[in-house]
Amino acid sequence: MRRSGKAASHPQMRSLTLAAIATALIAYDLIRRETAGAAWEAKLAPTDISFVRAFHTVQHDMMWAAVTSAYAN
Repeated sequence: MRRSGKAASHPQMRSLTLAAIATALIAYDLIRRETAGAAWEAKLAPTDISFVRAFHTVQHDMMWAAVTSAYAN
């Protein structure tokens, strides 16, 4: 039985799912790159820096940049 409404078709759902996965992988890679750069500057192994801590730092920096860019206008 099919429900009424504007439900996404199967190919659309697959496309959205793949886009979400690709976005998550890109974000993961960017955070790992930042972690590696920070580790290199601190003369540590990249595995010595917490991924969650790095994620929160990147998240905070992005939120701060979003707020401060509004003041530049």
